Amino acid sequence: MLTDFRVRLAGLMSLRLRLAVLSAVAAFVVVGLFGTGVYVVLSQRLYGDTDTALQQYATVIVRRVNRPDLGPPVPLSRVLLGGPDTFVIAYDGDGTELDRSPNATGLSVPLPESARQRALAGVSSTATVGRPGARYRLTVVPVNTTAGLEHADPGPAPLILSVGRSVDGLDSTLQTLRLILLAGGGLALLSALGLAWIVAGRGLDPVTQLTRAAETIGPGDLAERLPVPGTRDEISRLSMAFNASLDRLQTVYRELEETLSRQRQFVADASHELRTPLTVILNDAQTLLEHPEATPEQREECLAELLIEARRMARLTNDLLQLARTDAEGRIELAEVDWDDVFADAADDAERICAPREVDTDASATLGPGRTDRALVLRALRALFDNVARHTPESARVIFSATAHGDAIQFALRDTGPGVSPDVLPRVFDRFFRVDPARRGHGTGLGLAIARHVIERHGGTVQARNVAGGGFGVDIALPRWATEEAAAAQ
Repeated sequence: MLTDFRVRLAGLMSLRLRLAVLSAVAAFVVVGLFGTGVYVVLSQRLYGDTDTALQQYATVIVRRVNRPDLGPPVPLSRVLLGGPDTFVIAYDGDGTELDRSPNATGLSVPLPESARQRALAGVSSTATVGRPGARYRLTVVPVNTTAGLEHADPGPAPLILSVGRSVDGLDSTLQTLRLILLAGGGLALLSALGLAWIVAGRGLDPVTQLTRAAETIGPGDLAERLPVPGTRDEISRLSMAFNASLDRLQTVYRELEETLSRQRQFVADASHELRTPLTVILNDAQTLLEHPEATPEQREECLAELLIEARRMARLTNDLLQLARTDAEGRIELAEVDWDDVFADAADDAERICAPREVDTDASATLGPGRTDRALVLRALRALFDNVARHTPESARVIFSATAHGDAIQFALRDTGPGVSPDVLPRVFDRFFRVDPARRGHGTGLGLAIARHVIERHGGTVQARNVAGGGFGVDIALPRWATEEAAAAQ
């Protein structure tokens, strides 16, 4: 509940006001504690001085009462001499008043019962009696009455003397002090609030400037940075932390823009690639419907072209689904494998897919164990084999080999075909890229893109090159022991 109240209070007050109020309250508490301490110390000092004076005066009276009687007996009233501001009242053991000093005439000063009981026990005590405006401080002491004292009814011993004086002046002084302290505390609170408001404003000026600077940064201004003061204080660290956050945000924003751009380009390319075979299919179908008089040879030619485009669209759709599935798979399924078995399976796929071309396979040495996603790696290699089968003449020769180099497994695929032009070599792994766009029915332009995506997800690399003497080659390097961390980084 207290936390909710603080949250609601914080929502109603600015940071500057909260700091000012907290500072003022802290100053008021300090002043209040100091004023209370001054009041308590002064009050104790004043009452202590009064008690000391009364005790000294009582000592004088006790000596007079106990003085040896060398002359005729004297009345008690002659012994009880009051001072300028001090009076004396005598009581017997029952608390009955025996006599009082002349300056106590008319004063209503009772003897406290607790003081009488202590006097009967032979112990002196102090007490305050009366009402506001007529308060008295008393020192009550017991006296052993001598035989030479003359009084009408001595009553039971001992004789009790109550020496006192008015404390109205002392109370008035303390009341004035209380008013001064209260007024001073209120003035200190207001002064502290005003001063704290000014100091908090000055102290928060850098924060205000940072806030204004941050408010000017929009989605298109992520390259802007906050000024970092050279004070090396909390404001400086706040600026550096905010700039570091902007760096990360800018990086994420740039990557997001690049991803969206690639997605838009992918959709546009896919639409374009699908539109071409669909257009041919629609045109051929419309031609067949609108020209029933066409000869069988013409109809057969039209149906053959329709079938070619339909197959091309089926391959494109299959490649798109495969690429999308590869993109959507959040994690690769790593498992321990025997790289020799992986190469053997890939070699069988190469001979099957590249037939009737001659395929030479060679593993120069034992590849050994490792960890990888076997299915994805074989999928990438099959995409490379399919690319060879589509773009090299049947008379070409295909060489597929594998070697182990420390923590890396390297695959090499090359053919004796025509190769590609050096100016388009860097683009062969781009999606929907074809060396000869005018040729229809010879691939979708996604096979090499799929292969590169799978290999890079394993933390590997793939490069294309023209083989000396003619032909096209692809070199693949995969980590022997693929890790989840490396795969996640990709």
